[in-house]
Amino acid sequence: MVDLNELIGLSPTESALELVIRVAVLYVVIVVAVRLTGKRGIGQASALDFILALAVGDVIGDVAYGQESLLKAIIIIAIWIALHALTAFLGIRWPRFDELISGRKTAVIREGVVIKTALDHELMSREELMRLLRGKDVDDSSKVKAAYLETDGTLSVSLK
Repeated sequence: MVDLNELIGLSPTESALELVIRVAVLYVVIVVAVRLTGKRGIGQASALDFILALAVGDVIGDVAYGQESLLKAIIIIAIWIALHALTAFLGIRWPRFDELISGRKTAVIREGVVIKTALDHELMSREELMRLLRGKDVDDSSKVKAAYLETDGTLSVSLK
């Protein structure tokens, strides 16, 4: 008969119940963390949100596989969230700080003219720009008064 711990891949010192408890606690920590970081949706995630998700995901993985203690993981996640909140607060308080951290929007079309140097700077092809425009129901750049590539990668469009 196969031992459950061996089947799951747990070490002799771990138990399946310990794994369930560890993952359940992590789940609660992540739900609380997501609630504390604000109401912005996934589609509006900034580069900093992405970095936070990667960092927290790495910590969760380490704890879920028993490579780090649960308390240490909670402390690390709390530090990451506090730093993220501090960065957001400083960005709200000082717009120049936000611009330094998040970047600034880039004008890619003005008065119907595609700004090639802006596309080059953003490493974006004309075809990619046109695809984003079609996503905004715009099939011709000459109909655009202004278009900006926002810091989150979305395209804002004002029509003539």
